[in-house]
Amino acid sequence: MRYIFNILIVSMLLFTSCKKEQDKVVISKEFQNKEWSRFDYLMGEFDVKDLSAKYDVVIEVKVTGDYPSAYANSNDESRFLFNLTIKDPNGDSSRSRNFQFNLKDKDGNWKAENNNGTYIFKLPLYDEMIFGQTGLHVFKIENKYPKDPLYGIESVNLKCVSAK
Repeated sequence: MRYIFNILIVSMLLFTSCKKEQDKVVISKEFQNKEWSRFDYLMGEFDVKDLSAKYDVVIEVKVTGDYPSAYANSNDESRFLFNLTIKDPNGDSSRSRNFQFNLKDKDGNWKAENNNGTYIFKLPLYDEMIFGQTGLHVFKIENKYPKDPLYGIESVNLKCVSAK
């Protein structure tokens, strides 16, 4: 009985560790002074080994109540604007797309819970994305907010999560 229990524990540990390897943080950035400069590009790499695998690409952004900015009239804005570019391992081709998410509803209320003045958003970018080549794919996030710098942003994390 004890032998079977040990096998079950080892099997669970192996299964859990394999699953965690499939979920990868590609970019992780915490901003000093809660400011993101317009031309401070965020870069990361994702190593694709299995062309049949599908990934959900998700960005997690953490902002304060000062978001998006300390500029006049910015309190009416709640857009999170950025561009994501993904280059293939050879650098021959890339896909690039602008994204815009409203972090507040039409009445000016945050779409996430207030956690001591911080709001965390998990925003879907691509569902069941597939890659055409194995190797290191380069991800680049560009801040597209029209004023520089963007205030009230604490962190940005981009993840490739194994699609179920």
